[in-house]
Amino acid sequence: MPHSIRTWDCPSCDTKDIDRDVNAAINICQQGILKLKAKGLSASAH
Repeated sequence: MPHSIRTWDCPSCDTKDIDRDVNAAINICQQGILKLKAKGLSASAH
């Protein structure tokens, strides 16, 4: 998908106009939390 397309629609759950940047930030955050937990550490909710 080219960078000029800023939103997308999920074919699996029919959610419309998902912001690609926000979605990427959420995914990165979730992966970071998983890695911290795997090392026995925790992350602040803030």
